[in-house]
Amino acid sequence: MVAVLALVSAACSGNRGPDVSAVTDEPVTDETAAAVVPEVAAFGTLDPVCGDGSASGSSDQGVTDSEITIGYGDDAGFSANPGIGHHASDAMEALIAWCNDLGGINGRPIKGSYYDANFPSVIDFGQRIVGAVGTVGFEFLPCTIQYQISGVSDFRPYLQRLKDCGVETVMTVDVETNLMNVLDAANQLDYHPIWINIAASVYTETFAAANTNGNADRVYFLNGMVPLDDTPEGSANAKYVELVTEHGGDIGYVGQLATSAFLLWATAAKACGSDLTRECVLEHLGGVHEWTAGGLSSPQDPGSNMVGHCELVMKVEGTSYVQWEPTAEGQFACDESYAVKVDPEPDAMATLRLDGDRVAQKNLP
Repeated sequence: MVAVLALVSAACSGNRGPDVSAVTDEPVTDETAAAVVPEVAAFGTLDPVCGDGSASGSSDQGVTDSEITIGYGDDAGFSANPGIGHHASDAMEALIAWCNDLGGINGRPIKGSYYDANFPSVIDFGQRIVGAVGTVGFEFLPCTIQYQISGVSDFRPYLQRLKDCGVETVMTVDVETNLMNVLDAANQLDYHPIWINIAASVYTETFAAANTNGNADRVYFLNGMVPLDDTPEGSANAKYVELVTEHGGDIGYVGQLATSAFLLWATAAKACGSDLTRECVLEHLGGVHEWTAGGLSSPQDPGSNMVGHCELVMKVEGTSYVQWEPTAEGQFACDESYAVKVDPEPDAMATLRLDGDRVAQKNLP
């Protein structure tokens, strides 16, 4: 029996930070001959995306002869719960610096503009959970609880409701600080369900390290990325960890996602050459149907804007993480039945203005 633990937050937005800065029409691909890729430019098995070139022209907003401006962000500045999602910006800043050191995109350096984000996706996740759990054998209980992302002074009344409902598994999209406090409160009530962090939003180095009392030992993460500690030499994940830590950042699942997104954009941007526009990037992205970010993620199909059907499950054990399923580290379990159609679609689908090819039109001119 399942219930959903969700968050409600006040959105905060705006550019509150300084800019961070540190050619040919080739097809977009996720394959490479690793032997000929310079080590510094390599990212796992991905073809090099950054380097010198002669691209020029002011082809679109944010593109000039001398630089390419992109935006990125997190919600780390939310004063009531600071630091949320900073792993994404840590990754972006490290990648921008790395790419610029190699020559930028076809010779043009990247300038990153930092923006504060918000959390409407939390509600979207809740809708997806409710729509999907019934298809995989769970009985969903009408015991969903929500609280402010800033947390509450006492989580026990919320957890007592779940306990009284008979909830055996709690699916949560909580943030790191809150979830650890939730687990401590549950232990005080002698309440020990299975916890599934759907978005893997708390899959960070620090979450497991804080589990000195063992209260998080029943926390599981659904994960479409390679485990954080799976870093064989030359792998994409080893490169991610190296770049972020050397840049002074923290690693986490959200940072891996940001890394994959940056590399996907950079691959398309490189292919556009001097004709770098949003339309050109989307056109090239539409042809990418096999994407792993050089081996950082499970196989994805961004060109069709469809979810992948490969996952692995991580579990907290003491102050470490272990891969629970499949048991072979870094291996994914793949089955087309893992991708479940949610009916009706979450509200977020409408706001993105997807066209018939599932391409988001919201931010196009």
